[in-house]
Amino acid sequence: MLFLTGLSLYGALFLIPLYFEQERGLGAFAAGMILALQGVGSLLTRWVGGVIDRVGARVIAVVGIAGCAAATVPFVVAGPSTSFVVLGVALVVRGGALSAANIAVTSAAFTRLPREDVPSGRRWCGWCSSSAGRRARRCSRRSRPRVRSTWRSW
Repeated sequence: MLFLTGLSLYGALFLIPLYFEQERGLGAFAAGMILALQGVGSLLTRWVGGVIDRVGARVIAVVGIAGCAAATVPFVVAGPSTSFVVLGVALVVRGGALSAANIAVTSAAFTRLPREDVPSGRRWCGWCSSSAGRRARRCSRRSRPRVRSTWRSW
């Protein structure tokens, strides 16, 4: 479950910077600064852990995945004249939804785990998340054109 969640939710993280770089003509640093808005959204949803105890992880995961999908729609229909404010709000919502879904799925994975198995469970969660990220990076490398860049081009 963690592998599929990581692949589906974080896969677009490799395409969104390409939109800002190729469609909008921004540099890598500027695109990265815009993407920092997802971190702001992630910080705003730190309280979700307490809600999971009352509502359940499934509800929060579904809401987070739906919010992430809804916040990705502006990038699907975005063009060169789409407002940066709209895209910035979408990034904040997307970051919050990603964080909420990630917290819910991870807490659900550990809920029924015996206390002595938590360290090995943590290793498996890290492995599943990182392997999903590696697969998404490989897919995004195949879909974008090769561009040579040096540290001076930043």
